Amino acid sequence: MEKLTWPGVRGVFALAVLSLVLLTPACNGHDSPTERSQSDVVTIDGIVPAITTVLRRGTQVTISVTAGYTLSSASEGRLALVLQDQDNHVIGPLPQPEARVVRGQGSVTLSSTLTVPASATMVRVFVPLTPQGATSTSTLATASYTVTP
Repeated sequence: MEKLTWPGVRGVFALAVLSLVLLTPACNGHDSPTERSQSDVVTIDGIVPAITTVLRRGTQVTISVTAGYTLSSASEGRLALVLQDQDNHVIGPLPQPEARVVRGQGSVTLSSTLTVPASATMVRVFVPLTPQGATSTSTLATASYTVTP
């Protein structure tokens, strides 16, 4: 019959260390556990024309957004200005205005000129913050304009 033994103190200690290593997220470069617990944030701190402005179909308008951001998940990222209609179709010119941002807090102003489409009932403004290396983001600020004929 085979003898079964308990791993002993050294074996238990090694197992505990291995478990800790496997369960602890890896830190890269300058990240610390405190920084990892922070989240990325973007806000619309100013918008021109004022969000209460009613836009008219067929008219040209320049939308300028000042966005505040906190980037903590990567050493750099980008902010963009995305303009869409009520059906989520991009209506702003391409390429979309964007700005590179670095870790920390700051403010960026982005502008885009468009002709309000004849079919639009709403112009939706999105300012996504995308960390470097990410293929998508859920960190964004939004605003909407009402459109009339």
